[in-house]
Amino acid sequence: MPALRVMHIVQSLDMGGLENVVLNAIKHSDKEKFNFAVCCLSEKSDLREQLQSEGIQITYLKKRRGFDLSLAFKMAEMIKKKKIDILHTHNQRPQFYGSLAAKISGTILIHTRHGRDEFENRKSVFLSRFFTVFADKVVPVSEDIRRSAITAERVPQNKFNVIRNGIDAGKFANVTVSQEKLRESLEVGLDDSLIGIVARLEKVKNHKLLMDAFKKVIAIKLKCKLLIIGDGALKNELVRYANMIGIIRNTLFLGLREDIPELLSVLDVFALTSFSEGISLVLLEAMASGKPIVATDVGGNSELIENGINGFLVSSGDVEAVAASILKILNDDRLSRKMSAANQKKAFMQFDISRMCSEYEKLYESMIGKNI
Repeated sequence: MPALRVMHIVQSLDMGGLENVVLNAIKHSDKEKFNFAVCCLSEKSDLREQLQSEGIQITYLKKRRGFDLSLAFKMAEMIKKKKIDILHTHNQRPQFYGSLAAKISGTILIHTRHGRDEFENRKSVFLSRFFTVFADKVVPVSEDIRRSAITAERVPQNKFNVIRNGIDAGKFANVTVSQEKLRESLEVGLDDSLIGIVARLEKVKNHKLLMDAFKKVIAIKLKCKLLIIGDGALKNELVRYANMIGIIRNTLFLGLREDIPELLSVLDVFALTSFSEGISLVLLEAMASGKPIVATDVGGNSELIENGINGFLVSSGDVEAVAASILKILNDDRLSRKMSAANQKKAFMQFDISRMCSEYEKLYESMIGKNI
């Protein structure tokens, strides 16, 4: 049987969770069974070189402002020309245009829901409900997203197939960098406790909750540093906020980094205080790195973190609980080691990239089987 041609439709190839899921799915899937291509609706392309190094052809279909109906026809023409067997869309805007293109071209359509953006307002819910009708299968990345979609959009349950995100766990577990040299490069002491977050500097990630909690932590445990890793629209605002609440001397804004496995390896606690999450890749990466975790109990986080076992789940907005959870880990070496071991075990057994790719491959083959 010839290799199945699968095209991923994404908004962009920016450095982000969704985009890394697509990249890793392509890198780790069976190249003899599947021939992948990528189509972008914008030209933002942080991950372009990595995809091209895998021999992946990238097509850019620049969307005009507003609703661009011509884009769907261009996409359909491209699909026919490339003889695509399966169109795989990711999140809302690619779903809209991909759904129309799949209908025009008669192509199988799979849509992955990576987050809860579709449920933010009535317009989004209506559009998602309408375009989901065209999908042959919808893949939520968490049970939380599946339940929300069923409730909000009243889509038949048999249309959903949950496939949780996966990561290359070994990449994060087998870091050989010198901790002493890394700390020296960060200008932090060997005896400093390091708390870190890796996330876009955007409102949904709620950095201010972690910063408020950190202020309470350093009031009790002076030798602590907060590593804020990532970039975004709120950078200047967050720097000003760190100044305003008096934590700037203990806070490092590291920006976008390519050495995430190394930075995770040096942390004592990983924190994620978002308002909303799907299945967070960075939580999985912190788990594979063997880090105790403090996270808000939102979205799919409870599918990764068992409270008190491999981390602590706290209510969104509860500054006291975030601070208390961080301090509990920092002050209890035995608890920290227990959580570290539990996280690595769970990451390898349940969330390794090979499991995710295998589930997508089975889904692709099953859809082709139904279409024959």
